[in-house]
Amino acid sequence: MAKKTFTKIKLEERIMNEINSSFRSVVNDPSLQFVSITKVVLNGDFSEATCSWDTFDDSKRGDAKKAIIKVAPRVRGIISQKLELRHTPKLNFVYDDQFVCEQNITELLNGVKKNNPNLSK
Repeated sequence: MAKKTFTKIKLEERIMNEINSSFRSVVNDPSLQFVSITKVVLNGDFSEATCSWDTFDDSKRGDAKKAIIKVAPRVRGIISQKLELRHTPKLNFVYDDQFVCEQNITELLNGVKKNNPNLSK
């Protein structure tokens, strides 16, 4: 696996901050108010950015996904202007299910502990 450079890490961080800022202030879509970008990963030539997102309210995940797809080109334009990039990466948004997986693992471990009291010692 290639080592991440300082430039790549900083650009990923700046893109993540700008997207979150855009969702809160510029876009004005109520379904994006509780959406948060959790991670941005640029590919090797910086032409694409995979943006992981999560929402605080799981019941509104479908609406949030539709809104993200709708505003993605506009957000890319905002990033281009704010960060003054010559080539702005294409933004690919994917749902970040790490918190759901973490909760499922915790529930499984708690179930194992209940069934085997010797493990809790």
